[in-house]
Amino acid sequence: QRLRGCPAGRHKGAGCTKATSCKSGAAGQYHEQTGRTKCKSCAAGQYDTQTGRTSASACKSCAAGKRSASGASSCTSTDVE
Repeated sequence: QRLRGCPAGRHKGAGCTKATSCKSGAAGQYHEQTGRTKCKSCAAGQYDTQTGRTSASACKSCAAGKRSASGASSCTSTDVE
C-alpha cells in the first residue's frame, strides 16, 4: 500500500503506514507541513491547550510570573524566594 502524507496538524507517528492512521499533534505541539512524522514544540515560555495545530502562531506566551518548558500545554508559577 502506498504511503500518503498526513495533512498539516496531523502526523503518522512511528509505524503508521496509511493516511487513515494519522494522529493529531498533541497540545503544546504543531506542524505546518503535510506528510510529517514528528511535531514541533511550542518554545519554552509558551504553551497551547489545543491539539492538531498547524502553526507556531497558535502557541501563546505565559503570563507574567509563569513559565513553561518547550512543548507545554500549560504554564506554572515561578518560585519566588
